[in-house]
Amino acid sequence: MKPLLARLLIRAYPPAWRRRYGAEYAALLEDVPATPSAIADAVGAAVALRARGAAKSLITSGGPAVTIDFGGWHARTFALLAILVALPTTLVLALSGLAYNLNIPGMAAAIEPIQRQVGDSRIVYLSLMAAPVLAFVIAVLPVLRFSIHREGSELMISFAIRGRWLTLVAVTLSLLLIAFFAGHNATELVFGT
Repeated sequence: MKPLLARLLIRAYPPAWRRRYGAEYAALLEDVPATPSAIADAVGAAVALRARGAAKSLITSGGPAVTIDFGGWHARTFALLAILVALPTTLVLALSGLAYNLNIPGMAAAIEPIQRQVGDSRIVYLSLMAAPVLAFVIAVLPVLRFSIHREGSELMISFAIRGRWLTLVAVTLSLLLIAFFAGHNATELVFGT
């Protein structure tokens, strides 16, 4: 795996863990191929460590506030990545709309091979449907702040999202695509079209 990806994955781990094990783990990650499984394992371990730390501090009576803040991540880069992830779905839907709803001459012939591929491959269809959800997560993660703290005897949980214009564009695009697929699938289910 490339050193840049290894450093990015290590940023998901708690700061104390990074200080103690970060350099060694980075070297280990650089020796591992960048497969989806390896990346998922690294992210899963980071989330588990952060959750374990949050649970540990909450179990202790009057434990300190726990804040998970992804503010150090590059929100613009993640928003652009989210837009790129949603782009294939956006293009297929836009071309289909131009071809079949606006009846633009020649557009139906251009979209037919793409629609055949989507119709023939369940994986391609599911990927086009999952892309907006993944894009939403990618766009929101770096601007999300999650906090758990105690006020008196009550446990308080709060979420905050820092607004950034490119993130707003990525989130809006992904939510529109999610809404379209939900409506389309509901229509097919109800009317069988």
